[in-house]
Amino acid sequence: MRSVTTFISIAGVLALGLPGTALAAVIGPWPATSTNFWETQPLAPYTSGAVTLVAPDSMQMAAPTGLTKTTWLPYGGTYAEKMTLAQLTAPRTPITAVHARIYDPVTAGKSGWAVILEDSDGRILDIGIRGFFASQQILAHQYDGSTWANGPASTRTRTGNNYYGLDFTQLTGGTIQYTISANENGTTWSYTNTTTVAYGNIDQLYLNVMTPDTSGAGNYKWTEFSYTPDPATIALLAMGAMAGLGRRRR
Repeated sequence: MRSVTTFISIAGVLALGLPGTALAAVIGPWPATSTNFWETQPLAPYTSGAVTLVAPDSMQMAAPTGLTKTTWLPYGGTYAEKMTLAQLTAPRTPITAVHARIYDPVTAGKSGWAVILEDSDGRILDIGIRGFFASQQILAHQYDGSTWANGPASTRTRTGNNYYGLDFTQLTGGTIQYTISANENGTTWSYTNTTTVAYGNIDQLYLNVMTPDTSGAGNYKWTEFSYTPDPATIALLAMGAMAGLGRRRR
């Protein structure tokens, strides 16, 4: 399974505040060797469920039970879900590639998980299991800023001992190539596709689990995560940081 190299050496100087999230709880860093922070309530008035760090390189996400269902726009409409949502908050630079892997212990029910990418203009790529569509399918959902479109579906076999890897690479022109790699209790398969929507700078990234009803959700564990910032942006930031150091020395 491919792993994306993570650039972290200057991430500490890239942390920027997010508007409207001053009261949100922050968890992290995760992994312990990085400066990536995850926010547990990134979208007001949505209130997240519990997100607990259980090991340096994994994040346990369990959707809560007994809570009033809330809606995360722009899904809107009749779709209301209880979600445990974590957003990458640092560094806030364009992202060109993402790798994530999740442990899926579920054997029944409508709960699910997803990786969500959003560009600076509000276009969204959401890949995962959305209970309100199909509890046993992994779907790609593309939002072009006004309408949603569903990509091809991959049927999962819920054995209670599954791992799913998701890899995203933004191509020239803005479309995103994504690969889903599954290990379902020893049976492996993979699927690669490219979005029809062309995206701008991907600068927001979320991991979540959810349930569309009051039954709660199984405990999912994100076991791998890495991303690649845009090289041009990193170079500009690095030059700015070096220029600042030079001024201070003078």
